[in-house]
Amino acid sequence: MLHPNKLIFYMCISEAIAANASLYALISNKWVICYFNLNELYRATTFNTLTAEEAYNTLRASNNIMVSYFQFLSLSLNFFLCLDLIITLRSPFNPHDRRMKYYKYSSLLMAAIASFSTMGAQGRTGDIYWVVFDNTISGLIISGYMIFAIFSCAYTYRMTTRPGMSAEVRKEFISRHIMYVMVYIGVWLPYLGLTLYTIFSC
Repeated sequence: MLHPNKLIFYMCISEAIAANASLYALISNKWVICYFNLNELYRATTFNTLTAEEAYNTLRASNNIMVSYFQFLSLSLNFFLCLDLIITLRSPFNPHDRRMKYYKYSSLLMAAIASFSTMGAQGRTGDIYWVVFDNTISGLIISGYMIFAIFSCAYTYRMTTRPGMSAEVRKEFISRHIMYVMVYIGVWLPYLGLTLYTIFSC
């Protein structure tokens, strides 16, 4: 059964996939690939057109891409969640489901662009200027989300303090959104700190 808000459902799936790929990277995807002979299995699916080493390198690179893509997909879905809240407050009688397909496709596209533009970042070696450029783009994307999320909190507070809404409902609505945004920003702060450290230490 889907979550009532499909954006949150897709967000949870993206976070789960990113966490799984991150776990493989943390315990060394090299160990996972070698233990289960995944490079030989992947090599067999390509009709042995790749060497064992090429298949191994491809699998390691694909795991890094999955981490990056699904992290940015979750971030994009969060961005549209905040945007949808603003639109709902501005036009409460505009059906939410009509906008959902645009959110989904836009999130997939934004995540692909962000992941592609930061392909050389996240600690991988390479030309120093390219690494700085990658981390700068990544930092701008994350900072942009944080600024917009904070704006959505301020906008929510402004719209819900108007006459017509009970104080209890208003307090609960605002506090839940602010807590959600604070937690998610807290999750991304270490990543942002790493990109800033990389930029200024190069």
